[in-house]
Amino acid sequence: MKKFFMAVLITGTVGTAQAQSEFEGFYAQAGIGYEKISPLFSGGTVLGNNYSASGKNPEGFAGVVGAGYNFSLTPNFLLGIGAEYSPIQGYSDYTASISTFAGELSVTKKYLRKDLFNIFVSPSLRIDKDKLVYAKIGYTGTNISTDGRTIQMNGYSLGLGYRQIISGGWYGFGEANYTKYGDASLNKSKIGETYVSTTGSFKANSMNFLIGLGYRF
Repeated sequence: MKKFFMAVLITGTVGTAQAQSEFEGFYAQAGIGYEKISPLFSGGTVLGNNYSASGKNPEGFAGVVGAGYNFSLTPNFLLGIGAEYSPIQGYSDYTASISTFAGELSVTKKYLRKDLFNIFVSPSLRIDKDKLVYAKIGYTGTNISTDGRTIQMNGYSLGLGYRQIISGGWYGFGEANYTKYGDASLNKSKIGETYVSTTGSFKANSMNFLIGLGYRF
């Protein structure tokens, strides 16, 4: 009888370790998909003249590479930390309407978004031996370049995803992410080597949908 209970205990322990092993540990992944960005300009003054501005909502291809580590808190619940980077650059237009003594002046400029990063924590729930649902809560940032000036924008990100083992350490995933960037100041803009007295700010939010492939080491 004693040997029987010892066998049951060992079997249960091995089963628990196996249950944790599918998703616990270090991983790296890459995903592609669709993204839409919505900028919002506050307006302000340029060279003492009032202006208002609006930008197009750029949308299109999204691509992200990332890595992280998942810790098992219970056999079915994990907590992860991770970081992501997007090498994809996005161009779009914005138009400023400037009120001058001679009337309204409309100026259209281009801006470039690049160097997107996201650092996050990720609570996860194992719903089957090889299936996992997870959330992401992160700190994110990106650079916006226009008229020779680069502005850093920071904010928070929220995500929800699903991951499934394909074979061995390989898994597929799909997720949706929302990002909210706070106000970025436009004060004292520099065009070339000349500073132009400008006030105002802008902010933005974005949404993306990704599918991809990863490997758990």
